[in-house]
Amino acid sequence: MKKSVHLACFAIFLLVQTLSVSHQAAHGFLEHDHDGKTCDIYLYCQSSSFADAPAQPTYPAPLPATESARPRVEAGVSSDLGFHFLARAPPRSPSPH
Repeated sequence: MKKSVHLACFAIFLLVQTLSVSHQAAHGFLEHDHDGKTCDIYLYCQSSSFADAPAQPTYPAPLPATESARPRVEAGVSSDLGFHFLARAPPRSPSPH
């Protein structure tokens, strides 16, 4: 029973995705109507901000790093990670020379 419900939900999901992609391929962002009514998807796209978004998003410049802005790590203790062991190489056997 549980498997068939999951399969039905997955099939409905794929159907809706296929229909929405085919609608977008047929009409794009152009104004069109269905049965005399303006398409709701077109109206949503016109009212949302992503239709008029710039091609290249702008980001604020990063702040320069200062010594006080860096996390300070003492031997064996870190403020954000808690206690950790310091890395160490495995012991070596003495060379035969």
